[in-house]
Amino acid sequence: MHKYISRLQATRNGCNIRFTAALGALLAGLGFAHAETDSTEGILEPLTVTAFRFEQPKVEVPSNVTLIDRDAIIRSAATNLAEVLRDAANLHWSSIGGPASASLDARGFGASAMQNTLVIVDGRIVSRPDMGAFNWTQFPLETIESVEVLKGAHTSLYGDRASGSVIKITTRRGTGEPESAIQASYGSFQTENLRFSSSGRIDQLGYAIGGDYFYTDGYRDFSNQRNRSLSFGLDYALTDTLSAYGNFNFLRSDFNLPGGINQAQYFSNQKQRGSFLTTFEERFANIGGGIIAADTGYGMFRVDGGVIRRKLDNSNNFGGFAEPELNTYTLSPNWTIEHGDNTYLVGVDLVRDEIDISGDTGFNSYQGDLSRNRHAVFGQVTRHFTEDWIGNVSARHETARLKVDYVDSNPADSYSDNTRQSEQAFGFGLTHLINDNARAWIRFEHYYRYPATDEIAGYQGGNAFLATNFNSNLKPERGQTLELGGDLRQGNWLFSANPFVTRLKDEIFLDSAGSINSNFDQKTLRYGSDFSLRYDESQWGFAVHYRYIEAEENSGPAKGQGIAIVPKHLLNANVTVRPVDNASIRFGARYRGAYDSNNGGLGQQTTSPFGDLRRIGGATTFHLDARVEIRQGLEVFGSVDNLFDKRYTNFVETTFAAFGGDGYYPENGRSLSIGVRYRF
Repeated sequence: MHKYISRLQATRNGCNIRFTAALGALLAGLGFAHAETDSTEGILEPLTVTAFRFEQPKVEVPSNVTLIDRDAIIRSAATNLAEVLRDAANLHWSSIGGPASASLDARGFGASAMQNTLVIVDGRIVSRPDMGAFNWTQFPLETIESVEVLKGAHTSLYGDRASGSVIKITTRRGTGEPESAIQASYGSFQTENLRFSSSGRIDQLGYAIGGDYFYTDGYRDFSNQRNRSLSFGLDYALTDTLSAYGNFNFLRSDFNLPGGINQAQYFSNQKQRGSFLTTFEERFANIGGGIIAADTGYGMFRVDGGVIRRKLDNSNNFGGFAEPELNTYTLSPNWTIEHGDNTYLVGVDLVRDEIDISGDTGFNSYQGDLSRNRHAVFGQVTRHFTEDWIGNVSARHETARLKVDYVDSNPADSYSDNTRQSEQAFGFGLTHLINDNARAWIRFEHYYRYPATDEIAGYQGGNAFLATNFNSNLKPERGQTLELGGDLRQGNWLFSANPFVTRLKDEIFLDSAGSINSNFDQKTLRYGSDFSLRYDESQWGFAVHYRYIEAEENSGPAKGQGIAIVPKHLLNANVTVRPVDNASIRFGARYRGAYDSNNGGLGQQTTSPFGDLRRIGGATTFHLDARVEIRQGLEVFGSVDNLFDKRYTNFVETTFAAFGGDGYYPENGRSLSIGVRYRF
């Protein structure tokens, strides 16, 4: 791959001028000078990412990529990955019970955000195949080397669920001399967090181990949580060009969900529990590995694969329980080769999901067995037309086969069925490296999303309330997205902008009137832009990340109606002061604009039998954290989140109206934490 990041010769032919003009408003909007500079402070950051499934300089990638490195993760006040992503990547957070059930939304998908978010660890898919909540606490922060957030659709390279964003987690590998760290903190609501890590290299063998213990009583009654996670990895250099790695990650998580409360309860005492209480026990194990053959003379070949096993037991205070087991098997070989000015990538993704579930709703008992196989072939060609013009074309063909056997204590609800669906995705991108301190890019993608397993099939009890047990007529979502982007550095300033527009056909939603998941028969539209502005010098700095988005129905009788759980405005800002070399203080603010609550589905704003649409007001919270290195390797730190104890919620369930009122899910009030970290 082309590794140059230094001084690039700027060309000024007619094609350059025409393309650059398309982004002129983005780069000139802040009044920055566009003059070339020899100052090294003005050069765009020489970061390497794997957005194209192989290493490439970030400035060459036509995409909005946020790279969060290990130092940023460790120095954050976060205790889990969801909090890191919310602040560092400016993603919309909504939850019914903290990070164990948090939904993160990059592109305004609202209620289906996590069905449009693909999570990958070391090249392996770890997203759940169903609509169940994704537990972000399964990854010990100490064992994460970096996280890349690719906003927008990247289905042609990554496949199903990559329609809103891709979150790529890279775990630590042992390099150099052994190094270890231990961290302990204590805070509000009897919150305890103990973390440790150790890594190093002995000749050709590298190792990395880390763990995390977390306990909290929770802000609300009946919201306590206990997590114990462990991660261990090895990598071995067989030769100078051939290496192998393997890792293991385990989580045991026990937590309670206190349920929604009505409006009167919310304004009188938001800490109280609701009437519907759920207890969860989750066991997660991720075993994976791979082989990497680099510089073989025939390009680079790698194979990543693994097994994910999830066992979840949950019960509620009405006597119902469910015991699902979810297993995912993945294998992804791919080959990358450079030839002249071209880089070719071709690969195969093989994914098998197995779900075995049994339970009792209080009205019936049930047993469900499900399997889904996905097979995909994909490829990309990246071409360096000149030193400062880079283009790429990518495509994918994917087939999904789903089979379900369901046995119910009510024989009329038992069934056995299957379905097969095939889809294609393709994309085009072009990047122009204008000079050392500016670039512009454009990208188009045609993408798809397969229905989640339980969007098609009813296999978790309660099928008597569904219009059909197996909805074989449910089609995949299909859409097109067009994005522009630009980055500009001038001295210590860095500005970036990323306007986008996405049109979606056959969007999947819950038709509450018909008690069935359906494809919306009108098109939906999302458009807006991400902006970032940053200034940094030795004594102080600040960063502002802002997202504006409109998400609405684009045709039909409700044209212009907003899509639920999508705030138009999302802002994350912070100021950091470093009064001395060994101390830093950071003051930050988060603003989430107003949005419509979940109201039963698209096209049902006036017909939903579950109540009227609710408008949830905007909310601003502030946070403060500080770190001091009292001697080499020893730091003390403290933080205050929701500094002014703001009462707010990011999720209100209006379907709760069928049971007598809205269901409010309050976010945490003011919380304090203090801790110590020792590196040795």
